[in-house]
Amino acid sequence: WGNKTWKLHIFLNWKYVEYRRIHHFFSIQYGVPIQTNNGFLRIPVPLVTSECVDDNPAGFLVDQVSQCTRKIDITKDCVGLAALNVTNYLDFIIFSIPDQNSGIQLNITSVVLQSLEGTQTLLNNPDIGILEPVLIATSGVCNNVILGVNYELVYNDKGKIVAGSGSFTLGAISSKMLPIQQRFQIKFTQTNTTAIPLSGNPGYVVGHPLLAGFRQTGSPGIIQSTNRFGQLTVLSSFNQDCLQREGLRLPVLFGINVQSGCLLRLTNATGCKQWSQIITNVLVGNPAPQLVASFGNSQAQDEADWVTIAQSTSRIQVMIFTNTEGTRDSASSPH
Repeated sequence: WGNKTWKLHIFLNWKYVEYRRIHHFFSIQYGVPIQTNNGFLRIPVPLVTSECVDDNPAGFLVDQVSQCTRKIDITKDCVGLAALNVTNYLDFIIFSIPDQNSGIQLNITSVVLQSLEGTQTLLNNPDIGILEPVLIATSGVCNNVILGVNYELVYNDKGKIVAGSGSFTLGAISSKMLPIQQRFQIKFTQTNTTAIPLSGNPGYVVGHPLLAGFRQTGSPGIIQSTNRFGQLTVLSSFNQDCLQREGLRLPVLFGINVQSGCLLRLTNATGCKQWSQIITNVLVGNPAPQLVASFGNSQAQDEADWVTIAQSTSRIQVMIFTNTEGTRDSASSPH
């Protein structure tokens, strides 16, 4: 054979077939605005400009982080503007499921006070009733202005909100600090589990990562990586070297067909079969997930909601290159 190089393009395909199932339990669906006794739970966000827009509803299972600016007149707005008052972000009831009269109130996790100089102090046993904004007319300073809000909502495996908490940063501001910056965050965690963001409730949302995992012999349930973007992945480039095991990978997204592959160069034709398993591991990941969740909210303990990933093989063309001539042969590879 001499000093010849085998150049293989090996491909991996993921395709989707639509399948529907009706869930008969009542829960909040993915992305649906979270209802409260005074409307909806809202997370201020910047839109066209950096200024805060207060009408953005928080969607169920949609983690958000936003930062925006707010133009105010300290003298007029310190006491009267609701967006500066901590009670505006705390004094309501969150409905556990839509259109119900019962719900949960937020527990206060922490309150931090920030001085004009930026020094922060954690309050012990804070009393929200005495932490409303206060204007010091002589110095033109407004104390206890809300600067940061962090919500954490806890839900169960039926898609019902069962608990919630909030932590707040209140600060002193002067006219020299205008406009002020406010930061807001909301995240969701499930009861009795390590926090793994879902990809829908119940059905997958197009463009969100597929949930995948392994079945451990002799043990119930499914084992999942806490990184949902790293559970089921493909190589990010067709031109990546098949033998470069630590190449960049991308998550397989629901509803989006994807084809991936790698390039293999061998100097000895007799080495093909020896590299077969190594190439397979590179294409599908090592270790490769054995199962994929049927739904965006499938839980690890519900084994019936998980299906086995089937692999098939196809014949691909291999181009053999030398300095003077080339011939063709074929090899088998995962498809």
